[in-house]
Amino acid sequence: SDHVEVKTARRLSIWKGLTSQKLSLWKKICLKVLQNPVLWAIALGFFISLTTVGKRYLDPGDTKGTFVDGLAWIENTLEWFANTVSPISLFTMGLWMQQQGRELVAISPRELGLFMLSKLVLVPLIMVGLAKAFNFNNEVGRAAVLIATLPISQASFSLGSQYNTGEAIFSANVAMGTFLMTPTVILWNIAMDAVNMYPV
Repeated sequence: SDHVEVKTARRLSIWKGLTSQKLSLWKKICLKVLQNPVLWAIALGFFISLTTVGKRYLDPGDTKGTFVDGLAWIENTLEWFANTVSPISLFTMGLWMQQQGRELVAISPRELGLFMLSKLVLVPLIMVGLAKAFNFNNEVGRAAVLIATLPISQASFSLGSQYNTGEAIFSANVAMGTFLMTPTVILWNIAMDAVNMYPV
């Protein structure tokens, strides 16, 4: 019985050690995510959009007279960011891809093909189902499907590189997804027009 107790004690000790390591890792990941300014920007955007704060006080087109003139700079700044973020993102992504050189695509063609099939075909199809389920109007539905065809963001690669996880996969997906972005969007527009889905 003493031998069994020793074995049990060892197993418990190993289990506690592994659990402690996992908790420590999750704490680091959560802290890292919470320190991400993108996350806070998204949360702030959701708050302004889903509450009456934005519509009542920040919308210049408000007809109820609650718009605050002194806060017009917020709307102007957000509009400026909205108009510049996409060109800047594409430009910096191009520079990053050029710097990667031969390490840009370091996975097998088969793996890359499966990833592209999933991202450029299956994910947009899932979005079609979600758009139908939530009864999106034509403009929002088409926009949602087209956004789903876009490549994964460079932020995914940055997060993977910080934890040395999936760097080659993220890199290849960003590169090939960016390369195929324009023809993919065109083909999805043609496909949706052909079946009269979300006409605009």
